[in-house]
Amino acid sequence: METAFALGSLGAGLVLLVVAVSLRLWSLTPWSAPGSCRMAPAGGASPRSAAALAILVGRPRRAAAVALVALEAEDAVVVGRPERDRIPELRIRDVGRIDADAHLILDAYSTSGSERRSALWNAIDTVGESVARNGLTGRLIRWPARVLIPVAIIALILSALVIVLVAPSAIAWAAAVGTLAALAAIIVVPTRIQRPTAAAAPLLADLRARREAVRRGDSAVSSGSAASVEDVVLFGRATRLRQTTIGPDGVTLWQLTRATDPGAPRGRIISNVIEFLSWWS
Repeated sequence: METAFALGSLGAGLVLLVVAVSLRLWSLTPWSAPGSCRMAPAGGASPRSAAALAILVGRPRRAAAVALVALEAEDAVVVGRPERDRIPELRIRDVGRIDADAHLILDAYSTSGSERRSALWNAIDTVGESVARNGLTGRLIRWPARVLIPVAIIALILSALVIVLVAPSAIAWAAAVGTLAALAAIIVVPTRIQRPTAAAAPLLADLRARREAVRRGDSAVSSGSAASVEDVVLFGRATRLRQTTIGPDGVTLWQLTRATDPGAPRGRIISNVIEFLSWWS
């Protein structure tokens, strides 16, 4: 009986992890090779803002940051050093240069306290819906995380209980692996999936060159084959974000992306489960 429980825990955890990894791989942007698509997008089928571009390339958590960087580059806002709530301050210089998507982002960014995260996600989802209406992506899919995370939490708790029950037995390793697999599934499963359509292929082909420029570490300029600051926000890794600054106060892109990242409450979910298991045991 102990062996059956332990192996069942192992199987459930591995199945959840395989499903989570498959969904994560399916959610990745299918980059087209530069020059592989000669057709131009249909009329109106183009990102109307920097935030929409972030949705198109599969970086919704950086949509707010790239929108603010684009506004700063156009002298619409000034990004200042963090003061209030340890997030960079924004000063509006020219409201006429702020488009509809950027207005949504700015309103959400100005929300204080714990409501900022949900306000940012609401604004980003609204932008994502407009991208889908333009035919550049499919509809926004949220069910993977909403279904898989609760199931993985249940599997995580049951696996931990199995470990407690079979701990003296050598088969406990199977339940331990199942616990780790369920934990990994919670981390890996994508929160949102919005895949580009065929109409976006020409745009993605051009964006691939810009992405590769960021990966090569080209200088941040606004034209040519080198990477712009907006491209660094979209495609840059943490080291590049820490090295690149904007605004008169030299705010790093790392500070800005951290402040505007609505994130996902995975860490809080995991810590609450661990706390519950510690209390139960």
